[in-house]
Amino acid sequence: MAASISGRVRSSSGEGVEGVVIRAVHEPTGSTFAKITDDQGSYLFDRIKVGGPYQISANHSDYDEQNRK
Repeated sequence: MAASISGRVRSSSGEGVEGVVIRAVHEPTGSTFAKITDDQGSYLFDRIKVGGPYQISANHSDYDEQNRK
């Protein structure tokens, strides 16, 4: 069994932001996954461990780093 996490990174004007490094850390095990947003600002982590929590961070040279659980 596997899970997925998806999302979209948007600027303050609502446009998708390309090239954002998204990291997902499975807190119980420390397993780390990384993706880069596409030209629409979208990302998808598929076939990851079921359960969590996951710590999600987004980093881009033009913006401050953001973290969420």
